[in-house]
Amino acid sequence: MPKGTYFGAFTWEQAMLYNKDHFASPPDSWELFWDPEMRGHIQWPTIDWAGGFFLPIIAAILGGGDQYNMDPAWPKLKELVDNKAILCTSQNLTQMAEFFKSGDLWIGTEDIATMKPYIDAGYPIGITRPKEGVFLLTSGAVRIKGHKAPDKLCDLMINECLGPDNQLGLAESIWYGPTNSKVNLPKELKGIVPASTPEDIAKGIPMDFPYISTQRPGWVERLSKMGFA
Repeated sequence: MPKGTYFGAFTWEQAMLYNKDHFASPPDSWELFWDPEMRGHIQWPTIDWAGGFFLPIIAAILGGGDQYNMDPAWPKLKELVDNKAILCTSQNLTQMAEFFKSGDLWIGTEDIATMKPYIDAGYPIGITRPKEGVFLLTSGAVRIKGHKAPDKLCDLMINECLGPDNQLGLAESIWYGPTNSKVNLPKELKGIVPASTPEDIAKGIPMDFPYISTQRPGWVERLSKMGFA
C-alpha cells in the first residue's frame, strides 16, 4: 500500500441532532446554533474530542470561509460564548441524552452511532443533515510497520473487517456505514447509516486532515481561551 494510506473499514458521521419534541420538522442549517432562541439549549463536543474541531470549521463556512480560511470563524464562535448559548458538551453521552429527554437540550452534534442506543430506547433524538454539509470520516485497518504479529494473521483480520457480512453487521448494530460496495443495506437503514445514499455522500464536507493537524495547536489555544476546552 502507498505510504500513509489504509483500508477503509467503515464510515462514521458527525451530523446535527435535534429534539423531535421541540421541532415539528428537521432543522436544515447549522446557522440554527446561532439563533438567539436556541440560547442555553445547545450541545457541542469539547475540543479534546474529534468532533469538537468541526465547530470552528462550521463557523468559518457560515462566515464565508473554510478550513483554509478560518478568519470568519472566531467572531462567530465568540458570539456563542458571549450569548452563553451552549448548555452542555458530549463528554458524558448519557447526560447529553437525558437532556434531550427532559427537553432542556434542543440541538447538538455527535457521531450518530453514539446516539443509536438512546434513539432505540425511545429518546426524542432526531438526526438531520444540514444544507451546508456534514462530516463523513472513514476509519481504517492497516498493518503497522514493525508489528510482531504474523502477517497472515493481520491480513485475515483486515479481510474480515472489510468483508460484507461484518460490514453489514456494523451497519445494523451501530450505524457504521459500509465501505464494501457488495454490502446490501436493508431499505430501513438507507438514509440513516452514513454515506448510504448518493445524496448523503454529496453532503460530505471534504476534510484535509494533514493540513488541519498542522493548525490544531493554534486552534486549541484559541478555543481554550474562548472557553471551549
